Amino acid sequence: MEDKLKQFVQTHRDEFDNEQLPEGHFERFEAKLPAQRHTLRPRIITLAAFAAAACVAFLLIYKLPFGLDGEHKAPYVCELRQEVDEVKLFYHMQMNDIVTQMEDIYAQAQVPGTADLLKETKKMQLDSQKFEKEVLPSLPCSSDAVFTINQYYGNQLESMRHMLEYMTQLSGHQTHY
Repeated sequence: MEDKLKQFVQTHRDEFDNEQLPEGHFERFEAKLPAQRHTLRPRIITLAAFAAAACVAFLLIYKLPFGLDGEHKAPYVCELRQEVDEVKLFYHMQMNDIVTQMEDIYAQAQVPGTADLLKETKKMQLDSQKFEKEVLPSLPCSSDAVFTINQYYGNQLESMRHMLEYMTQLSGHQTHY
């Protein structure tokens, strides 16, 4: 039966395409549909849920500085910060002392090669500043970080001492390091 109906529709397709629906058809069809209630309650609930989700997302993204109990928490500070600062100060003092000695030697006797040694030593100081700005902040707050700092500055300082010793040999001065 379905095949006969389908075949009938296909053979008389032109007639169906051109025929207009009777007047008032849509109104009668809508009258048979169940009535829709337009209330504000679903919209209010949806809006409230969206606002609550936005607040939660905001709090998670920006991490409130206080806990659930409302007490203010101090921002995280590395416990080893003071030790790191002391280690940096120690090595800076040592490096500055070597540079000062090299500048004195260079000022007294400008022997060929001493200017290059002084220049390279100052370049090492600039590298140390770059290390402090770029690498140091990325190190974890642990004893490994202090070890890394000691290794880096220790190597820098040892190289500077070798350059001071070589500069002293070139110029014939006695040094105290």
